[in-house]
Amino acid sequence: PICPGLGARPRHPPVPPGLGKTGSPPFLTCAMVPGHGRICGNCVIDAIGCAVQGEGMHVRNVVVIAFPGVQPLDAVGPIEVFAGASRAARAQGHDAGYRVSLASTNGGTVWSDSGVGLSTIPLPDASGIDTLVLAGGNGSRAARHDATLMAWIMQAAPCCRRVATVCTGAFL
Repeated sequence: PICPGLGARPRHPPVPPGLGKTGSPPFLTCAMVPGHGRICGNCVIDAIGCAVQGEGMHVRNVVVIAFPGVQPLDAVGPIEVFAGASRAARAQGHDAGYRVSLASTNGGTVWSDSGVGLSTIPLPDASGIDTLVLAGGNGSRAARHDATLMAWIMQAAPCCRRVATVCTGAFL
């Protein structure tokens, strides 16, 4: 499903004859598709479409989900990676980057499985999230039974350009 306001996402062009099985997703590098216009060289499965590179930079919203018993590294590690990417973009003269939020069901302090308190915001509106990161940790089993969190993830995930998980966050 397409989220309101997102519009249709561009797709890779059709697979040239002989480069994929009929009825199965293509496993191609972008260079294998003539006229595609992307420079990536990565072997990808085009599950939800892609945008052409070079469309200009803008601020992208990233939401990292935390819950009681989260592994702090699973939440803070991705935050640091996106913050570093933003610093690198600014160093190259770009005004854009990533706006990263750490969110939990009710907001406030979430206690990790090692006793570290993480300050979170309440779960945000699902629209406008570019990347959703689901952290892992010993508390992920209990988090699966948080009806509010699970309903929010099910609503938000289809609207995001990317959904990533860290370790046991894959089970959310």
